[in-house]
Amino acid sequence: MSRNIVLAFTGRMASGKGSASDFFVKKHGAQKVQFSAPLRDVLDRLYLDQNRDNMQELSRVIRKNFGEDILARTIIRDVAKLGAGLFVVDGARRLADIASLRALPDFYLIAMTVPARMRYERMTRRSENPDDRTKTWEQFQAEERAEAESLIDQLMAEADFTIDNDCSIGEMNQRLEAMYQKIQHED
Repeated sequence: MSRNIVLAFTGRMASGKGSASDFFVKKHGAQKVQFSAPLRDVLDRLYLDQNRDNMQELSRVIRKNFGEDILARTIIRDVAKLGAGLFVVDGARRLADIASLRALPDFYLIAMTVPARMRYERMTRRSENPDDRTKTWEQFQAEERAEAESLIDQLMAEADFTIDNDCSIGEMNQRLEAMYQKIQHED
């Protein structure tokens, strides 16, 4: 690859952002960077659980004290440190993040969409966070109204591409590959 391409995935909880990132890692050798990585690092260092509540609170405190785009600036530095190639950024959640990331050449924001009930079922099956498996539908809906989730619809409106992920993983991968082919053939 002669140019750097940075693909950032956004979407509501359990919309397939991680699966989309994993597709590009496996199929195209992309390097993965995550907004949640620095938060998980801090929580581990403080011996706190890596649950959604702790990550949201830590994100709120860090952003309040160091700027709304602090995690995006961390991503930009991580990408620069990793070198050239294809990068996938999992978990873009705020307009300030995208405003900073748009400074990168060949940056694309991809919105992942999935109906709420399907996302809930996927979340409880995958159990990415310790409390996901036991989460009720009502708790899921309450988390959807949390600060970190509330801005995602605005962010998704800024997307360069939208992938409807209300399908099998194979079909989602085909949709992602078609999108990537369009990006690669842009001048």
